[in-house]
Amino acid sequence: MFKVWSKESKCYIGGMVMLLQDGSVGRWSSNAPFHFFKEEEMEVIYNTDQNDIDGNSIYSGDYVHQYSVLIGSPEIDFTGEVKFYDGSWYIDEGTDYLPLFNETCELEILGNKYEGDKL
Repeated sequence: MFKVWSKESKCYIGGMVMLLQDGSVGRWSSNAPFHFFKEEEMEVIYNTDQNDIDGNSIYSGDYVHQYSVLIGSPEIDFTGEVKFYDGSWYIDEGTDYLPLFNETCELEILGNKYEGDKL
């Protein structure tokens, strides 16, 4: 699953969105004609298949806070941007990174890089 961010209008592209093999995106909705977006006009934002503590889906580009919740587990308190690298999802804080999935931690979405949120 994915969402699409329009670089020009600075908003998510709604309607039925289809990622095409050439890297472009096609969109259609009941109230608008079919439209193609070129790769340079948009950014595809991928779902990590992880949810935060409130049940919200976590996507690439989200800023998350990961923290320990299990007594006796290593103390983790880490904040960064969700990125995909070399086959895995990570939280990147700039100088260090941790895997997104950790069964002893909770995740909380703080914002995302697309809507002007800052860490």
